[in-house]
Amino acid sequence: MNNCAMEIKPPSRQDRGIAKKSFQQIKDMSRISKKNAILNLNGLQVELPPSAVKLVFAILSEMAQGNSLTLIPSHAHLTTQEAADMLNVSRPYFVKLLEEGKIPFEKVGTRRRVLASDVMAFIDKSSREREKALQELVDQAQLLNMGY
Repeated sequence: MNNCAMEIKPPSRQDRGIAKKSFQQIKDMSRISKKNAILNLNGLQVELPPSAVKLVFAILSEMAQGNSLTLIPSHAHLTTQEAADMLNVSRPYFVKLLEEGKIPFEKVGTRRRVLASDVMAFIDKSSREREKALQELVDQAQLLNMGY
């Protein structure tokens, strides 16, 4: 994985239990808190902005479920294989998306590199397009009284 990325392996049973307990303790706060939070790390007080609290919440949620995580900065340059893995598609299909101009890339020698932020933008755009298509189907079904 990219040298900027931080990979968190699947948690141990003990870590999973701690994450689950911590997740339960802060889950309500993460939804309503728009203020900075104070984190106590063995006596050291650390102030976290709301966006960092949401990130901690997401990490604990995944750990509580026994999932591994990878944190990738938006400025990270990814190989085509790393980007394909993010999209859960084959590398040849991902390269096709690049060649069709659907995701920007740059060439470094003979290799293509893609910004993580561009992959995320593609994911967001694809998700919006899927939602729009689904809504159109729902609207048509209601118009035709199909019982949906």
